Amino acid sequence: MLVSEEAGRFTLTASDGAEQPALVRRVGDHLRDAKGWQVTWYDFTSTPDIHCRPAGRIVNPYRLCAWFLVEPGRSTVELRLGYSNPYDPIF
Repeated sequence: MLVSEEAGRFTLTASDGAEQPALVRRVGDHLRDAKGWQVTWYDFTSTPDIHCRPAGRIVNPYRLCAWFLVEPGRSTVELRLGYSNPYDPIF
């Protein structure tokens, strides 16, 4: 897998030519199995629901979130990371 990173956005490309759904599945399973993220898969979409997790210290209100951006017709997938404050949401 080839990865490039820019400001919390990781562009992923399968080095073995795997299609987007297979690449998303591999990365999602890795986040779940190796990194402890809670990942939920659904039958109706190839992108999972990745639950936000605590960003650090117990007094830190922010949570670290991850999500996939999949654009049809492209050979790459983006994994984005960002912070969320559930106590002061921005709408």
